[in-house]
Amino acid sequence: MPLAAAIVDAIIGAAEGLHKCGTLGPIPLAALAKHLSRRQISFSAETGSGASTLLFSNCSDRHIAFTVDSGGGSVVNVKASPLLRRDHVIWIEGPTQLTLPTYRFQDKLQAALIDGPHAYPFPDLEYYYLYQHLETGALLVIDDIQIPTIHNLFDFLKDDQMFVLDEVVDTTAFFTRTDAPMFCPIGDGWWDQRYNTTPQLSTLAQMTAKTASLNRERKGLLEEIDTLKGTLNAIYGSHGWKALSLYYRLRDRLLPARCPKGTR
Repeated sequence: MPLAAAIVDAIIGAAEGLHKCGTLGPIPLAALAKHLSRRQISFSAETGSGASTLLFSNCSDRHIAFTVDSGGGSVVNVKASPLLRRDHVIWIEGPTQLTLPTYRFQDKLQAALIDGPHAYPFPDLEYYYLYQHLETGALLVIDDIQIPTIHNLFDFLKDDQMFVLDEVVDTTAFFTRTDAPMFCPIGDGWWDQRYNTTPQLSTLAQMTAKTASLNRERKGLLEEIDTLKGTLNAIYGSHGWKALSLYYRLRDRLLPARCPKGTR
């Protein structure tokens, strides 16, 4: 739902004092408010917490924050903020590596923010447990894409059929879930993902296929050679070659004039 400019300004003003480890900057926060305001959000989620939680609480009917404080104040300070609509937020505290896999989502998400632990493979793990629940048109936000582990996820999402990149603001990327079918979370199908069909990988795949084809041809030739060897051994074993040799010797001796020069 639309957010009043005064509320957005107040949240941006309070952001710096919420989290000792840092939170979204003023410009990404304003962009987040803009994207959230464009949607009717019944259910949203984020990993991490901070000023973004205040924004979500003011535009989402029900928001889940998967977070851990770790002494940075990201939970305590947000909970104490007068800008927080407390009855709109569900707190799931603890490492997201443990809390997300065990949480059972009951409804589709209209918005999600990934801003939890940044070490590999934790951003990918968070994405795995959230993407399955994003409805068509949902907002997916990835923060800190300047970090290589998160930039890998950013590069993947740019190529994936399920998302379209709306914009990048500073180091925060905003995506919209398309109407493409959800990629099966318990299958494989890596060859169907556009990220795996980049020119370099496509060339590698072609070379691999060519090598496999050559190996099949080689195997066929070896089998043919083995067959010919068997045939020759059979002929040799039958002594038929002796009669054939005698035939050529007699022909050359008895019919030399009828054979063109240089031929048999």
